[in-house]
Amino acid sequence: MWDEQNAGTNAIGTCLREERPVMVVHDQHWRLCFRKLTGMAVPVYNSIGELAGAMDISSFTAENVVPAAPLLMDALLTTARRVEEKLFHDRFGQDMIVTLGPSTSSSSMLVALDRDGHVRGATHASRRHMNWPEGELSSLPALLPLLDAQEEPSFRRAEAQVIHSALATVHGNVSAAARLLGVSRSTLHRKIRALGLER
Repeated sequence: MWDEQNAGTNAIGTCLREERPVMVVHDQHWRLCFRKLTGMAVPVYNSIGELAGAMDISSFTAENVVPAAPLLMDALLTTARRVEEKLFHDRFGQDMIVTLGPSTSSSSMLVALDRDGHVRGATHASRRHMNWPEGELSSLPALLPLLDAQEEPSFRRAEAQVIHSALATVHGNVSAAARLLGVSRSTLHRKIRALGLER
């Protein structure tokens, strides 16, 4: 039981309470028995944007963990996003899945649309970005016209959206996305760099 009420300050409990990535080192822990522990945790969300749990890396050898903390935290964030993306694709695989842009959090900005452009589902990051409520989204207006109205049409924006969507569909696999788009892998890499889509 790692919630803060039972275990005091710790990475998992704080992450779940505050819904943000957390690192807790040694004596930042409240309980004496955890004072040699270093923990990192990121929130994981389910297919309808609800907090499902936390993903954690913990170690009693901080001298090995702390120097690699940025790399380990990035691995946790990437893995949490992939878990959410898999759950989202499994649930909304029959719909058109688009991305609203890159995310640096543990949640991807994915939206599932029906043939008329109405929202069928959205990830946690998408809901926060668009200020959408929790739960069902059937009362929302069609998303595609809403996005088009936000700014002047742009070939660059449209191209970036297509590439984002292709990468989201194949869970970030550039080779598979290139096949989906009918271009070479090197061409897609060049476009990703040119459009500033690299993570």
